[in-house]
Amino acid sequence: MWSGYDLKTGPAASSTAHPCSSSIQQYECVRDCKRQVQPVPECGALWGKNLRLTLSRVAVLFLTVNLFGGISGGHPNHHAEFLPSFEHIGMNIFVPVTITGPKGRSETVDFILDSGSNSTTIDSSVMLELALIPYRISRNLTASGTAIRNTTQISHFCSLSQCAENLEVLVDDLSLYTNGYGRRVAGLLAMDFLKEYILVIDFPNSKIGLFPADTELKYFAKSKMVSMISDKNLALVEAVLPNGKIIRLIFDTGYDSLADALLYECASGEMSFVQTGNSEIKDQNGSYATRFGTIQSLKIGEILLAPASVQLSKQVSAESSTLEYGGMIGIFPFRDRMIALDYPNLKLLVSIQSQPSSKE
Repeated sequence: MWSGYDLKTGPAASSTAHPCSSSIQQYECVRDCKRQVQPVPECGALWGKNLRLTLSRVAVLFLTVNLFGGISGGHPNHHAEFLPSFEHIGMNIFVPVTITGPKGRSETVDFILDSGSNSTTIDSSVMLELALIPYRISRNLTASGTAIRNTTQISHFCSLSQCAENLEVLVDDLSLYTNGYGRRVAGLLAMDFLKEYILVIDFPNSKIGLFPADTELKYFAKSKMVSMISDKNLALVEAVLPNGKIIRLIFDTGYDSLADALLYECASGEMSFVQTGNSEIKDQNGSYATRFGTIQSLKIGEILLAPASVQLSKQVSAESSTLEYGGMIGIFPFRDRMIALDYPNLKLLVSIQSQPSSKE
């Protein structure tokens, strides 16, 4: 993920090598991160595991019927009542994750939603608390190329009513995120877990859901659609620039910036750009300056952003990466919409009308 805090005082690096930006971001106050650690009795471990799976499936069925089955009380915004809530700092979304170690010890902690990485990451402190065992050394694909990390295997991993067994995850020090955001960041929830499901995000109402791939998205029947490209378990979309050039952008929920997109100049080429400020991107390879401003337009499938706010970067990491792309797009362009990242069917659905707050 690419996470931002503050240009001068925020995190200097990301464990998954995404740049952080920008100094113009304003963050709202959030509750302190509270975690629960509890042992699971050995004699009831198997029964408890099956019960958790059953309850998860019941929860998914309930959410699916209410959100996508049309039982909404006759109000187009009542879907928000049936989705779990999330907190966010900037454009980063925090979701609860329950991790169960090999000895049945469980911990529920907050992860940042990170569709810009293909491997889920946990903080090294979680590994110690749950006595997780090192598994192997792995290469993780990130926006800056590849990074070598140690991994561990999690017996039972659950988030947003979905679960995975024996999930191999990366282990890294995420203290820079914790210090920067003023709350514990225990991990980054990535595409190795998300790719099997349909991710629904209602950012205006701070609601989120994760649904089986065969769920019928009735709410999105009249939505705008963007075709996605699957490359190394990441979701990419094609974008048309004002100069007519077509580039591929990673759809990254962890791209924390008040910009519609980040574009690499080496990929985007010459185009009219009105600069309004400067920002800085930092990753494990160091830091480099970017320019913040607007371009005439950015067309993504059926969606036209005109004008579009962008960050331009001269960073050449995209050229050295094993993934061909020219930048990334995050949640910001869809902050007043409800979206569905349907990775199994390779499409991004965007509601046509903006979503009023559920508090209204």
